[in-house]
Amino acid sequence: IKEAHQLATETIKRNPNSYGAQNAQSLIIQLESKEIDGKVLEFNGTKASILALIEYRNIEKINVLIYKDDEKDKKEYFSYLKEKLKGKNLVSEKIITLPKASDFQKHSTEIALDQLPLGNYLIVYSTDGKLFNQDTHNHWIGEFQVTDLAYSTRKIDGNKSNILVQDRNSGAAIAGATVKISKWEYNYQTRESTRKL
Repeated sequence: IKEAHQLATETIKRNPNSYGAQNAQSLIIQLESKEIDGKVLEFNGTKASILALIEYRNIEKINVLIYKDDEKDKKEYFSYLKEKLKGKNLVSEKIITLPKASDFQKHSTEIALDQLPLGNYLIVYSTDGKLFNQDTHNHWIGEFQVTDLAYSTRKIDGNKSNILVQDRNSGAAIAGATVKISKWEYNYQTRESTRKL
């Protein structure tokens, strides 16, 4: 890929007004385009760091922002990041300098964020801080929960299953735990997902 970028640059220098130069310029724009993506563990304990993955291309540093997110029985879908984060409490902000790469390829790196108290959170990767200009900058958003509970299931007969609730840190069983099972249902008219027990 790096060699293709070099050849395209040389083509433009040799024949700046040619059709080939136009194609070479399009290729350079494509190779130099910036990308950002990510992953985060859905459930994290209070006694461990939050592990997250950053996937990037042609980006040197990003802002990692953590927002508190209230647990809701409805999920709304927004076209713009500013709308989704409106009214959310920013609890953490870091600038991460990414490992330098000049080969125009996609790379990834893992980061460990500070421990957080129990609750639901949003994690945002941003190349323009809290401005969130989606027309000119790159962003990614994910959701995770901090909880000291974990569970495992074992099918026993037909549609019946045993559910074991455990301490996420020690693995010890939680005696007398009450379990409520719910699912999300999407309404195409309201563009909302509703939690149903």
